[in-house]
Amino acid sequence: MGLAAVMIIVAAVTRGQSFLKTLPTLVTLLVQILMARANRYGFLVGGFNAALYGAGYWMEGLYFSAASSLLFSFPMQIWSFFHWKKNSQGDKVSFRRFRWWHWGLTLLSVGGGWWICMRFLRPLFTDAVWPELDALLFLLGIVVTVLMAVPYPEAQYLGLVSSAGNLVLWVFLAWEDPADLTYLFISI
Repeated sequence: MGLAAVMIIVAAVTRGQSFLKTLPTLVTLLVQILMARANRYGFLVGGFNAALYGAGYWMEGLYFSAASSLLFSFPMQIWSFFHWKKNSQGDKVSFRRFRWWHWGLTLLSVGGGWWICMRFLRPLFTDAVWPELDALLFLLGIVVTVLMAVPYPEAQYLGLVSSAGNLVLWVFLAWEDPADLTYLFISI
């Protein structure tokens, strides 16, 4: 995490990235440390960080991601902070396990949601950047957030898929604008 922080700061300074777009990537490192320890304060910090990401995504033309961050991730993470407290025993959180039909429902939700986004919402965002991938990551982000809130540890598997998609997206965006290296580094 320390190496990632140094890489993000160096890239932000050398490439002239705005503070508003750099700050959420650094806060994400703290959120990751808290969530790796199943600390519910990761949700509280992550909720406010989602609002910062929403502003940064909007500036990039990633409108699905901006909407996801501002309208879904922010309130959902704040709710998760309180929900985890209700379902914990001391420092420990009781996790649930996926059944086979949960995977089917999850894949159907993501696939169907992606089709709906492409069919009905994409025409609203004519200047969107990488809208197909952005919409898929938007839906995966929602599903991962919900599964973490409930809490299901299988959310981490979908989080890996989402992270791989984010990595691809930010490779393309950083290639076009090197100021976006900070987002590429946090994706890695």
